[in-house]
Amino acid sequence: MSVTTRVVAADAPPRTEDFLAFEEHERVLLVQRWRRVAPLAMVVVALTEIAAWITPAFPKGLVYTLGMEAALLGVLLMVRRDPSRTTLTLINVVAGAAGAAFAGSAAILEDGFSSLHVMAMPCLLAFMTALLAMEPLEVIALFVLSIATWLGVILFGGPSPPDWHDMTTSLIYLCALGVITVGWVSHSRQLRQREFLARRRIEEVHRFAVEEMLCRHLPPRYVESVLAGEQLLDAPPARRCLTIVFADIVSFTPLSDALSPDELARAMAQFYDRTASIAFENGATIDKFIGDSVMAILGAPEPLPPHEQARRAFSTARAWQIAVRDILPTHRALRLRIGIHQDDIAVGSFGGRHRTDYTVLGLGVNIAARLEGACPPGSILMSERVFAQLDPAPDARNMGALELRGVPRPVSAFAVLGEP
Repeated sequence: MSVTTRVVAADAPPRTEDFLAFEEHERVLLVQRWRRVAPLAMVVVALTEIAAWITPAFPKGLVYTLGMEAALLGVLLMVRRDPSRTTLTLINVVAGAAGAAFAGSAAILEDGFSSLHVMAMPCLLAFMTALLAMEPLEVIALFVLSIATWLGVILFGGPSPPDWHDMTTSLIYLCALGVITVGWVSHSRQLRQREFLARRRIEEVHRFAVEEMLCRHLPPRYVESVLAGEQLLDAPPARRCLTIVFADIVSFTPLSDALSPDELARAMAQFYDRTASIAFENGATIDKFIGDSVMAILGAPEPLPPHEQARRAFSTARAWQIAVRDILPTHRALRLRIGIHQDDIAVGSFGGRHRTDYTVLGLGVNIAARLEGACPPGSILMSERVFAQLDPAPDARNMGALELRGVPRPVSAFAVLGEP
């Protein structure tokens, strides 16, 4: 399971993976914005050609318009293929140059140099950088190439030389706008990066906190599916066939009195860790730890066939008996009483406004708990329903129909005596 193993301080310096994640975020953002802007730009360019038939302020240039439309269509097709960041850089610069050529052509078609069409170039720059996902170097390259393309069209594509006074004025405006644009794009990028890193830190802390809570109770695979949004953690309760496993340390009270508080804390920590790890390996859910007892569920929240539940429950119980032997600091081996029962039980999130638990409720839970209480020390006592599904069946003693406290009918049970 790929869980967060540490929480990074909010004021910690950015890591390499942070920068890589931010660059990928910027790439995705730029692709999304190009996908929206390119069709809009195609409409705007088409409207300039339509406007030429309405007012003489717009020159007629169908060839140039079709060329610009083709360029924008090419951009749209490329961004729909989810291109790399390098390809996006090429798209940005080439699209800017094409726009500059289109704006310069408009001035030529006006039979000279028209300030109204010159202003199309600053507007074009503002439009391009409004994407807000470019790097400053990209904007500089876009600006330089656009100005060069625009000048080339004006100087060498027109029927007569332009008015140099107008050219100088326009270049001053364009260069001023370019400097402002580069500074603003750089500042905006820094702000986006800070916001992205701050949000990433918050998500890491949140994910760590959620995992720390969930992973203490639920199988790791299920936790991953919950965090990925594939499963609902707070699903409404439902009645399902489940298998319940109860385990309790034999003679825990005298053992706890014989240990120092530190030794007792270490022993219980190992008991919890080992039983939980084994349960998760078998796809079981830890419902709760109660002092020296542990309760596990099979079949929820991850569904399992009844026979597979029985097999895994017995495998978990056998592994628990082995895993806890050497927990005590003395040479005395630790033993468990384990009860297993399978039944149709209500499972889900139960609770109120202040506390909610994912747990199970029903008579089947009481039967499993009573089987554990009636189990011989160091053994496993299971109901007949569980035992009948084990293949091959383990060596076990038929304990007959047991009268269990709080259970209205006798329960046939089988005991696997002694440790494996």
